[in-house]
Amino acid sequence: MIAYERSRNTDDEIGLLSCSGIESCQEELQISYQEELNRHLSLYKRAVLGIEADGIYKRDGRARPHILPIEQSDANILPEAVAALNFLLSKPGSRHVDFHHLNSSQAFALNLFFPYFSAGDVGASVLLAALGQQDKMTKWEAESIYVASRCIGVVF
Repeated sequence: MIAYERSRNTDDEIGLLSCSGIESCQEELQISYQEELNRHLSLYKRAVLGIEADGIYKRDGRARPHILPIEQSDANILPEAVAALNFLLSKPGSRHVDFHHLNSSQAFALNLFFPYFSAGDVGASVLLAALGQQDKMTKWEAESIYVASRCIGVVF
């Protein structure tokens, strides 16, 4: 069990607190969902990814603990989705500006879908069945939507 408290020094620093339960700590400290998520992501960055340095939030130029240093943004892709890195390298400019944020929606989508689709028919069939689809996947391309054999937009 992990819970958090606001540091007394600044609004952005994070301290650890032992509580009887996450819910009681959240109620006691009135932590918003976004604050809780960012704190969890900062712990993940340090404990799982082994990255201590904080990344810079471009809008205000301040270091934030839930953001990766820009040169380590590839760590935002899980090992199971490593094919997504090849996709990003093959499509210059496709990486979103805030991809180095651990709460990046693009990184989330790549981590979610690439393992299924890059595993071939079996992986794609599992995902399609979970979505209630009986058809077989015949073709896929990241960041595209196919309608009547022509690409019309963005998926992820």
